[in-house]
Amino acid sequence: MTSFTGYQGCTGATAWVGPGGQFTSWLNSTFAAGSSWTWSESDKSDSPGNGAFTSNPGTTSGTLTFDSPGLSGWNAIAIKGSTTVSIYVYNWATTQTSLPFNTIGSATNNGGNAQNLSHAELYRGKTGGTPVPEPSTYALLAAGMLGLGFVARRRRQA
Repeated sequence: MTSFTGYQGCTGATAWVGPGGQFTSWLNSTFAAGSSWTWSESDKSDSPGNGAFTSNPGTTSGTLTFDSPGLSGWNAIAIKGSTTVSIYVYNWATTQTSLPFNTIGSATNNGGNAQNLSHAELYRGKTGGTPVPEPSTYALLAAGMLGLGFVARRRRQA
């Protein structure tokens, strides 16, 4: 896969550990951006009904078509072929209904030839919620308010 609208980065070819969201912690630490990343068994292209995708091409290149109404915001697509996987991270400002792919760089055999797509996985970045300040933020706020109160009191006494 190459850079497309909203492209943020990728892992490069990585050994496949197995289904179950092996990249969730990497996404949370690398591309947090106010998001909490999630993975679901139903978001795999080889799940019953093709998961979040309406197609699952078994070739080295093609198009992944997303279920209606499409995807927007923070999303990551894992492309798996043979025993390796690459994950591509996107932040789409507009709704995307499909994404072209190829497995070159994601899965090659010993001869350097691209392997067919085994399946694709979708990781969803959830934004929203009210940020919760750290306790030290409240301590700093309280210290600042006490300092302002002290200065105001000294001015009144002078």
